[in-house]
Amino acid sequence: MISRLSPARRGLIVTALGSSLTVSWASSYYMRRYVCAKSMEQFAEGHISVVELAAQNRRLPGVEAVIQLDRGAKPLPLGPRANMIFRRSDVL
Repeated sequence: MISRLSPARRGLIVTALGSSLTVSWASSYYMRRYVCAKSMEQFAEGHISVVELAAQNRRLPGVEAVIQLDRGAKPLPLGPRANMIFRRSDVL
């Protein structure tokens, strides 16, 4: 099964997974990127976003990011516009 990526998650997932299927539709000027649902599930099992961590710990995302960075956890190198994503093994 292939699922369409929302613009907010596209950069995160495609950069982290390193693979996607780019599709161009004749009726649209937009390029669409798709990734296998199984790959998404595997990625979610091993990684967690700073927003999810903050919700679990009842903190603001900015505070959670500072705490995790102070503890030595390194986020994935996804670029300045992306949410921080950590390996679960590094933060839990």
